Amino acid sequence: MLKLHVRTYGDATRPSIALLHGLFGSSTNWGSVARQLAAQYFVLVPDLRNHGQSPHHPDSDYPAMVDDLLGLLAQQRVADLDQQALGPLAALSAGDLQRLLERVDGAV
Repeated sequence: MLKLHVRTYGDATRPSIALLHGLFGSSTNWGSVARQLAAQYFVLVPDLRNHGQSPHHPDSDYPAMVDDLLGLLAQQRVADLDQQALGPLAALSAGDLQRLLERVDGAV
């Protein structure tokens, strides 16, 4: 598990939402959207492994990305996510997706 670089917006006592960038993106792609959502949510916008300011590692498969995201949720002390923008994780295996969604109240 890598410790991801994450930008946060809003009050941490509000419901949480995570925005994930796509294949060639980074957390900066979500800046304007995250600022708008911050009025109602605590917004987490990580750079996934091998992107932006997060560490680079030769292992870049989806199970490794899930482990990174679960580590981020634990680090940020996020008990549940109200919504999750799955971004590049849409291709996860059923087991990996289940591990991630166990932390999510509702997926969009």
